[in-house]
Amino acid sequence: MIWWFYRALKDYKLAPSVKQAQLLRARFDRIFKRASTGYAHLDRLLRRLFRNKDGLLRVLERPEIPINTNTSENEHPRLRHEKKNLRRDRQRQGPRRARHHAGACQNLHEVEMSFYEFIGARLGIPGPKIPPLASLIRPAPA
Repeated sequence: MIWWFYRALKDYKLAPSVKQAQLLRARFDRIFKRASTGYAHLDRLLRRLFRNKDGLLRVLERPEIPINTNTSENEHPRLRHEKKNLRRDRQRQGPRRARHHAGACQNLHEVEMSFYEFIGARLGIPGPKIPPLASLIRPAPA
């Protein structure tokens, strides 16, 4: 159903109409707003896609924009190469980063500090000035 929907979006780009846009929105809802498929991973993916409905269906408002990013990636081989490397690095470092993230969250919770404010301060986003995490944590009693 998803591939049929994708093909219908491509056809829409060739001959856009208000009626067809309404039909495509309704079809999107039928495909992605399902109660349950019986597969937890697929259900999560469908919910995520449904939450991003506005962005995914922007082509219905602006048919001149591309449906996907494949063209830009193919025109810029370096971009495609970087994307592949990023994906591979994420897969390799995922569990380690998740442990670090969980540890930082726990430490910030202990000193009653917002994780988001902490990350914002590290990224230079305007807000409260927060010292390095190591200076906030008290060593455990020996």
